[in-house]
Amino acid sequence: MAQISSDNDSPHDGTEFPLEMVTQPTVEQEDRTFISKVVEFIQTLPGCDKEKLVVQTNTSFPSRYVLLLKRLPPLKDEDFQTITTLAPRLRSIVVSMKQGFIKIDMWKHGAKQRKKKRKIPSAAKRKWNLKTIPANDTPMLERILSGLSNLPSIPCQFHVSIKSEPPDYYNIDIISNDIINLEELKEFKTKFRAFVKTIEFNFPQNSIRLQIERTTADTTAAVGNRRLVTVYKRN
Repeated sequence: MAQISSDNDSPHDGTEFPLEMVTQPTVEQEDRTFISKVVEFIQTLPGCDKEKLVVQTNTSFPSRYVLLLKRLPPLKDEDFQTITTLAPRLRSIVVSMKQGFIKIDMWKHGAKQRKKKRKIPSAAKRKWNLKTIPANDTPMLERILSGLSNLPSIPCQFHVSIKSEPPDYYNIDIISNDIINLEELKEFKTKFRAFVKTIEFNFPQNSIRLQIERTTADTTAAVGNRRLVTVYKRN
């Protein structure tokens, strides 16, 4: 059974209670429903231990509340998209791989929503040791790693290991101490969507894995045997 801490509990005091929601969070029914649906969804994911999952809420803010999830199974970027779809008034989602949590920040039902100021990403150039990578893939990996390191929520250095997954992929494993904004990571994947195929958050191992398609990958399987049709313009 999942565990839940009440609003007044410290996130680090070790106090845990069964997720029966006998004491309901002090939010509207719509918000309580969202919390329940997120927990139920996490519990359906492979590797989730329902007995160890920790759920904490903080509803003390006047216009927003925070849902914190710990002791999580691995999640993929599409799992976060599902959570985003469930969220009626999402402010932000951040993850900490070092501390092993997801923090979902929500506007309360009926609260006046205000836009958060966007941080402008820096464009600092960094050098990467890619001596073991084939020369034709090096520029692509350098752009991807630099794009990741320039995200505003990843200001510190992080450890990277690159493993070849023949014939078409690399796996990039990232260990970061930063609290990472999921919206920034979504925009990063969109920018590099030609190469970044999946992002997996391995909470048990405190790491993020990017699956990267090689520049020399055979795309025939993905495209299929499509006919090339030429359309001529009439005069």
